[in-house]
Amino acid sequence: MQKIDNDTYIVGGNSVVSFSGAAKGASAEPHSVAKINASATDSNNWCNWGDDNQYPKRLMEKVAMVGAALGGLEVLTSAHYGLGLKVFELVETEGDAEFREKIPSSEPDIYDFFDRTQFELVLSDLVADFECFGIAFPEFLLSPNGEKIISVSRQQAGF
Repeated sequence: MQKIDNDTYIVGGNSVVSFSGAAKGASAEPHSVAKINASATDSNNWCNWGDDNQYPKRLMEKVAMVGAALGGLEVLTSAHYGLGLKVFELVETEGDAEFREKIPSSEPDIYDFFDRTQFELVLSDLVADFECFGIAFPEFLLSPNGEKIISVSRQQAGF
């Protein structure tokens, strides 16, 4: 891989990849797709969900039958997620310290990343997966030099 410009790289023969030109909500590189294992007997390479590998499906069927369970999951998810991810800074004064929320214009790189990757949606889905199944699978794509996260996606926990 050869770097041409700040965010433009040559990959292979004639292809060019630009990481800064991605449209809002679209990532410059595709995220991976979770593999589906049709057989629940191959335990060497796969971790099955329960005895029949259908735990998420069975759980959600049971939750759908009981309205209180669905409401309980929604309460857990909203309590866990709260108002979302906020960026704060520690401000120290004479003998005191407090956290103040940073405004988006003070950290344009961070808030641009949030907008470009639709991070709030990804985070809320990850929290919902965690509250339902006790596990969540975020996927982070790194820049070619490995110093920046350029995209985030969620791999469904209950696949």
